[in-house]
Formats: sequence, structure tokens, C-alpha cells
Amino acid sequence: MKNSGSIENYIEDIRSPIWVYLILGFTLGTNSAIITGVFFVSVVNGPLLSGFQSYFFYVAFLFGALISFYSLVWLTHVKIRCEGDFLFVEKGRKKVKFNINSVERVTKVDHTTRRKGSKTFMALFCRTALKVSYRTDDCSYNIIFSTNKPEYLIQLLGAKKIRK
Repeated sequence: MKNSGSIENYIEDIRSPIWVYLILGFTLGTNSAIITGVFFVSVVNGPLLSGFQSYFFYVAFLFGALISFYSLVWLTHVKIRCEGDFLFVEKGRKKVKFNINSVERVTKVDHTTRRKGSKTFMALFCRTALKVSYRTDDCSYNIIFSTNKPEYLIQLLGAKKIRK
């Protein structure tokens, strides 16, 4: 966690546990090694696979590599920023920005919480999270996001709410 010391600015990077990176990296590396090995053996000794078999093999392993890479890049990292009166939550390409003064309720939740009707920003296998209810344009929204410091964020959001 990087904190500038003031309550105005807060930045937190939440990452999945190291074993998630090890497993995803291992599957990506193994997948790439198998594709490369089959290619070089086919070039040197003649084709191992031909026709539909080779097409199916390469497409299946390509999709496996893409899924592993996508998981490594987009599903294992959540970033929280508090600047002024706004809280920004980002995960991959999904982003949410809301005014802290519009927060109605903040509760600490875990990974088993029902997420129906909520936008979720959970890093893979992170266990602690916050559920924030806020209002914008006369509509209520719920957001659930991973955090390593739930008590601090509850205090931060509560302090900002009181300061209206």
C-alpha cells in the first residue's frame, strides 16, 4: 500500500496471492513449450499431426495460452485510488468512479458474499472485500471490491461522509 500520509490521497494495489501467479505462469509456459516442441519436431522429422488434428491441436493450445495470459493480466490485480472527493476502483478495463459523499453504506464482506446486483472488482482468490452502496442521479448502486485494508477504507469513507 502506498499512502501519502493525508486522508485526501490514498492508493492501494491489491494483487492475488503468489501461488496464483505461479500456477498461471506455469500453465502458460508449459502450453508454449508444448506448442514449440511439436512445431520443431514436425519441422525436423516430418509432421507429427496432419489435417484436422494439427488444426485442432494448435487452435486448442492457442486458446489455452490466451486464457492463461488474460487471467494473468486482467484478473489478478485491483487498484483503488482516493483523490479528493472521489474513489476510483479499477480492475483490468473495468473502472468505477463515484463521489465519496454519496456513500450510503460500507460493509466488510468476504469472497463468499452474494454479488447479485453489484459490480464486482475482485482479484482472484483475495478473501477480504468491501461492499459500498452509493447514490448517483437518484439511483442506488452497489460495488464490491477487494482490499487489504478494509478497516482503514471504512474509516476513510466514513470520515469523508461526515465532512459533507
